[in-house]
Amino acid sequence: MKPTQFFFLALALAVTSCNQQSGSQQQASNEAPTLENRVFAIDNYVNDKKDSSEDLIFKNQLLEGSECGQWGFVPSAYTTETLADGSIKFGSVMSSPNEGTMVWEGTVKDKSIEGKIVWSKTGQDDVNIVFRGMEK
Repeated sequence: MKPTQFFFLALALAVTSCNQQSGSQQQASNEAPTLENRVFAIDNYVNDKKDSSEDLIFKNQLLEGSECGQWGFVPSAYTTETLADGSIKFGSVMSSPNEGTMVWEGTVKDKSIEGKIVWSKTGQDDVNIVFRGMEK
């Protein structure tokens, strides 16, 4: 092979390789936003009064409230939907053998989070909780 042919072959391979890498990087940056492995410090409000604070943890496709475990609520699967503005809507239902269920619905926009929880337990009225916070 002549040196000029080798040069053009090497150049063609380099350009092809760069184009493939560029496409892979572009694909990665176009992936849908995710909540996986994110932690938010949230404040919970009942009747517009701050009731408690905790960490809301999205890990291993499960949602966990750092204070929920003491009441028997276990981490639960969550669903997500990416909205047109890039925010992420999520939902989850946590259950406790003795304390009922907590239905979580919220939205994450950039590093902020907000939403509501409806805590239902046999023998008591539902408790409506509003939460908001920021990513840690």
